[in-house]
Amino acid sequence: MPWWKWISRQHEAAGPEVSRYRPADGVSAASRDGRTVLLDMGAERYMGLDEVGSDIWLHLAERRSVPEIAACLAIEYAAPADRLETDVRRFMTEMHARGLVVPAETTH
Repeated sequence: MPWWKWISRQHEAAGPEVSRYRPADGVSAASRDGRTVLLDMGAERYMGLDEVGSDIWLHLAERRSVPEIAACLAIEYAAPADRLETDVRRFMTEMHARGLVVPAETTH
């Protein structure tokens, strides 16, 4: 199932638009065979990402902004960057709602 199918529509308009996120404190990631598992030590839960979600997470870990991530994915997947930017924003909004990422401008 594509990563975007599980994104909850209720979080699409959650506050001001953020251009750069980082993993939240206490969140670790491990990748293997194009898949990533996120472990949230504080909440004692984990989440698996598919190949595209894993690619987004990799770019996030490299401190790229949402538009930069979308541009990279557009090259990797030969898809329109504007559509990918919308999808990446939804993904980040969902990850933020789950406590897995925070805006990079914050310190917690």
